[in-house]
Amino acid sequence: MALAAVEALKAVGKKNQVMVIGCDFIEEAKESIEKGELDATLAMSPYLYGYIGGVIAYKTIINGQYTTDIQVPIKIIDKSNLNEYGDWK
Repeated sequence: MALAAVEALKAVGKKNQVMVIGCDFIEEAKESIEKGELDATLAMSPYLYGYIGGVIAYKTIINGQYTTDIQVPIKIIDKSNLNEYGDWK
């Protein structure tokens, strides 16, 4: 949706007036940040998200209890740190 917002703002000549930050560090978001269109995106490591989900599922099956206190690191990625997260998994 953030990429669509960027396109809509560009179409009406207002992109320079609005900061757009998306969620999910997909390839299209990376390309848009590189072009200077999308201002930033939030990213979670899909590997860690899946791993933690697996651990919680396992513990729930074994112990019959689960926790809602789950934390997965989230990073804000913009033009200043884009190259650091190019292969983030």
